[in-house]
Amino acid sequence: AAMVAVPTLITAEVFTPEVANHVPHVRVTWDSSRNVTPAAVVTAMRDGEPSIAIRSEGPALVIGVWMMRSGEDKVVAKRLRQVLEAKA
Repeated sequence: AAMVAVPTLITAEVFTPEVANHVPHVRVTWDSSRNVTPAAVVTAMRDGEPSIAIRSEGPALVIGVWMMRSGEDKVVAKRLRQVLEAKA
């Protein structure tokens, strides 16, 4: 199958919050001219299959990775791509 590019500039940055257990998280942002909000992506990820819980923080998505098992990062990335493509 042909791969479809997500039509926007997406940035992913690893950061460690100063609170809690100082575990890494990933902050995902995209071109604000896109007609999709982080809150809409959070809902689509939660309501999809598999259901994935992430949160929005202002203009960004925040993905906590400390509970992920090996390979789950790829599942989250694939679902996120599907959601962003569908909302293109």
